[in-house]
Amino acid sequence: MALNVSENKLISKAVVAPMVILTLQFFILTAFSLMGASVEQAIQLGSKLMVGLVFVYAFPVIWRNNGSKLFGTYLLTSIVFLFHYLVFPANRIYMNEILFPLFFMCLPSFVYSSTIDNWAILKEVMEKAALCVFMMGLVLSILVFSGRVPFGAYSMAFSYYMLLPAIIYTNRAFDCASFRNLLFAFIASFIVLALGARGPLMCLAIFALLKLVKPEKAPTPRGVIGYLVLLTIGFFSILFFEEILLSLSSFLSKFGIRSRSIALLLRPDIHLSGRDSLFRVVVEELMKSPIIGLGLAGDRPLIGGYVHNFFLEVLSHFGVIVGLIVLIIFSFRCLWGLLRAKQLNYELLIIWFSMGFMPLMVSSSYLISLNFWVFLGLLLGLPSKSPLEEVLCEQ
Repeated sequence: MALNVSENKLISKAVVAPMVILTLQFFILTAFSLMGASVEQAIQLGSKLMVGLVFVYAFPVIWRNNGSKLFGTYLLTSIVFLFHYLVFPANRIYMNEILFPLFFMCLPSFVYSSTIDNWAILKEVMEKAALCVFMMGLVLSILVFSGRVPFGAYSMAFSYYMLLPAIIYTNRAFDCASFRNLLFAFIASFIVLALGARGPLMCLAIFALLKLVKPEKAPTPRGVIGYLVLLTIGFFSILFFEEILLSLSSFLSKFGIRSRSIALLLRPDIHLSGRDSLFRVVVEELMKSPIIGLGLAGDRPLIGGYVHNFFLEVLSHFGVIVGLIVLIIFSFRCLWGLLRAKQLNYELLIIWFSMGFMPLMVSSSYLISLNFWVFLGLLLGLPSKSPLEEVLCEQ
């Protein structure tokens, strides 16, 4: 059943709202120096309730139009979760921690995003959300640069929040090289570089590359100018990479800011921040039990956190055989979706691929990443079927 405009807009707002709410939470905690204060947990709880209310408000539309998928998704996930909870008792304390984000945030994001059938409305909502996030990030950055707010060395969370406006305005700059789009894209990217981690920079670069691979079929004159401007900026950024970073580092030092990302990018070697040792520990343990794996959240007891790599995390959770099957199906669907998607679908897919999947290659976990589940929902919600799906349907 096709959704009307208001229903698509309502679900799109529910899908995108968590990004704005989480950014607002970070803004309040940082701008008012409430990190570590007694009220911090209350603010975090309030933000979760706000996200929950947004999902609840759109729930009747989901239940009416996609109730079977909602029921099936929760049933399958519950069976898998319960099985791992019983078979891997050592993981239970960590599975308890992922229970709320997985069932009450990630799965709704998946079902809601897969229900949207008017992606133009979703894009419109995303652009409005990007502006809200951008303005909060800009104000907070000004407070940090002026020395009014203590910030610390860097914030990975903040840089991933700012990834949304960085990608949205870069995308708009490709399509229309206006001064506003270029300026906002530059400011958002600069904030990520100055105050954040390297991961979002990689995600932004991947998005730009995917955008170049499949441009508009008939770009407008301003779109052509946008491509030329961004390509020129990219070319000179690569050519004078070290000089630019040194200049930025010198500029930031005047405000008492030492960018961790710039310092790491200037290193002659590739610094993995200890991730290589985490990989090694998990792989060694996985080889002791390659068939059944370590169970959901099985990497947590070993290293005290997630393994920071999507492929290794899936293999460790489900074992080599089942894990490989899951990864092959996922990779096949990603490739087929990106190749077959029409322009608007492709544009939104690479945005959410860059924000949802790519961060999992170096950080976070698929069990708690809302953006990953939104990407997965959009991917599976594409109208076209892959050859594998067509064969299964015929049988």
